[in-house]
Amino acid sequence: LRDGVAFVADGRNGLIAYDVAERTASTVLGQVGDLGVATAVVLWFDEGLGRLYAFVAAGPSGIAVVDVTDPTAMTLVWIVEPRATLGSGGSTPLYGRVHDTAIDGDRVWFSHAPGGVLLYAADELVRTAAPLPLASFRLQDEPGFEDAIGVPRGLDLSRAGGMTTLLVAYDEAGLAWVDWTKARIPRLQRLLPTAGSARDVVTADGRVYVADLEGGLAAFE
Repeated sequence: LRDGVAFVADGRNGLIAYDVAERTASTVLGQVGDLGVATAVVLWFDEGLGRLYAFVAAGPSGIAVVDVTDPTAMTLVWIVEPRATLGSGGSTPLYGRVHDTAIDGDRVWFSHAPGGVLLYAADELVRTAAPLPLASFRLQDEPGFEDAIGVPRGLDLSRAGGMTTLLVAYDEAGLAWVDWTKARIPRLQRLLPTAGSARDVVTADGRVYVADLEGGLAAFE
């Protein structure tokens, strides 16, 4: 939501902008389709270019970058195919689905199944069609969790005491707390098993709420 305009990731309908200044009579301002399956969106303002962009988790298509400066004339910049860096200095495509996204300043996270959580620099997403992630986190790459079952789904950020913590709904594995204070060095803080399959997470008033599929709604302090 920005300046009375709600930007909605609407599945196969793509990204839709609604005028919600009058909430009893919202109207469609614009739409960008053919994004794949849009499941989540965050906004970022490029101060250098003076443009507003939407970063859309677009399922099997990848990451859609949309210029939404004018909600009545939104334009697709490009769709980024997630890639993983190789030790040799090259990169390889990550095939799968992008489920969710979260943003903090100029840092943007995306959950990717099965590639893990990917962190990008926002300005790189709008300046090149093939950016590489700054860092990534995959539970199965952590010592002791090589056999963990699950992929990352929902994301939420928590900031306290100078720390940036990314909470990751990690499917059957439960809820992961990842210390991402240092952009290139994510560190698993804890993994909390849940009764079901953690699909989404949100923090509010010091509590963590998890949409836990067959486990219902779970709340933690």
